[in-house]
Amino acid sequence: TRGDQNRCLDALRTKCRILWSLLDSIESAAGRPRLVAHALRRPPATGDANAPSMVVLPERAVEISGSGSIILDRCDGNWRGEAIAQWLRANHPDAEGVEDDVYDFIHSMREAGVLEYVDEGSAE
Repeated sequence: TRGDQNRCLDALRTKCRILWSLLDSIESAAGRPRLVAHALRRPPATGDANAPSMVVLPERAVEISGSGSIILDRCDGNWRGEAIAQWLRANHPDAEGVEDDVYDFIHSMREAGVLEYVDEGSAE
């Protein structure tokens, strides 16, 4: 019936979203993120260490708050996402969901145009 077909399509869409999410996590764990060449980091305007910092891109600015600045410090093209997550876990053993937070942050910063992955074949 039409209802069964729609339920099958909904199930397929859900499975695809789950698979894309898993692939994004794998990519975030294995990739070596770095700031894009045209990005510029700005410290907090207030001088308060807890205030959000900014990444300025030619077309916009992206606010970085909380542990995002700590994660971004390690996004230099040398650290893999997994190593960043392990480092953060070691320094904050009581925090829950650190790995997911790191992978989600890296993914969202790539989507925002702040980060890119170092090409495995490059000499950088």
